[in-house]
Amino acid sequence: IAGSLTGCFGWWSQLLTTDQAVLRGIACPSATTCVAVGWTGASGGNGRVEVTTDSGAHWSAQTVTPLVDAVSCGDAQHCVAVGAGDILASADSGSTWTAGTGASTAIGGSVSCPDAGHCWALGQGQSMLASSDGGATWHTQTWTLPAQFGGPIGGPWTFGGSTMASVACPSVTVCVAVGQADYGWVPPPETTLPPQSAFPAVVVTT
Repeated sequence: IAGSLTGCFGWWSQLLTTDQAVLRGIACPSATTCVAVGWTGASGGNGRVEVTTDSGAHWSAQTVTPLVDAVSCGDAQHCVAVGAGDILASADSGSTWTAGTGASTAIGGSVSCPDAGHCWALGQGQSMLASSDGGATWHTQTWTLPAQFGGPIGGPWTFGGSTMASVACPSVTVCVAVGQADYGWVPPPETTLPPQSAFPAVVVTT
């Protein structure tokens, strides 16, 4: 971890572990508190959480059961971490974590909590997971993409799926998610072209 919370006049680095751990995401809800998440290396298959409450001078480490790769904190006490298939919530600045219930099968990679109670995380396919109790329980919200579109050549191009990569929620009523869709086109049999694929970018807004 390299960081400066004093106006970015300089950076200083710290080696936090010697067990091949990987840190994948970090959230700093205040000038003194940051929560970093990832997974351990040597113990194989566990999540890693690192917490500082003194602007990065000292860090405390803990191991959690699922692998986690993104974290968001609505305030200095409430944080939500996500990984592939798992959601964890903390109400004590990352000291302890509990698994979210309900529609909690996340795809990992991104979570956004605009305040202490509300969070959104990427779900499977064309879905978003939403929580209004700080990550304790979750429900699924969905959207649709066009079944067909004109495509770069020929057409129509038929929808085959989508993969969302990131979500950002600046308030409890506004969220934007981005990713990529997969469309396919089967050329007419009189041509010699093989089946074609197109991958347009996707922006989903509420």
